[in-house]
Amino acid sequence: KITTTNTYLSHPLYQIYKRNVFNIITTMLYLLMNQDISFVHIIEGTTGIGGLVVLLLAKLLGKKTGISVYSGELVDLRAIKGPLLRRAIFSALVTLTDKIAVNSRATAGLLPAYTKKILIVPPGASMELLHQTTNPSPFHTKHKLLFVGRHFRRKGIDDILLALVIISKKIPDIECIFVGGDVMTSPERLTLEMKRFGMDPDSLDMS
Repeated sequence: KITTTNTYLSHPLYQIYKRNVFNIITTMLYLLMNQDISFVHIIEGTTGIGGLVVLLLAKLLGKKTGISVYSGELVDLRAIKGPLLRRAIFSALVTLTDKIAVNSRATAGLLPAYTKKILIVPPGASMELLHQTTNPSPFHTKHKLLFVGRHFRRKGIDDILLALVIISKKIPDIECIFVGGDVMTSPERLTLEMKRFGMDPDSLDMS
């Protein structure tokens, strides 16, 4: 049985320490020592020293552990100039952890040595939250194109923009809706990609 809780995010120590690595480790040690915790899952930080220290603390205290691994991390780590320290930390984490959660069979295929540890957890959405949506972005034109994914080249953002350049020459009123991405960084990243393809950034509606 797995019970989700917001104990960590609402804990006063976490609110004080926020993202300072040393203080997050201190908070986790306090929680592991004082809360009834049987399983520690590291969702982010699998290439940072903080994630490794937290996992080691959990293992030393006899807790079951798990980490989430994303394809982007693996692509970055396998780059020729990928930092050696980050790769070493990641290798230690996937070796020491009890379970590895990935979001697709494709990502699982990038970790063939750890097949027995891997759990595939496909992305999903809460139907309750979807039903609460009162202002979905409408399509204003007859011709529609949908892109779902974060705004990175490895996710195909350059391919969809190139396709738009080609398609718009024959279908001028084509409308493309982008679903996904970070609201803080995606507009800037998307604008830069549009400029690279000679597209007018003013045609971008981030509503």
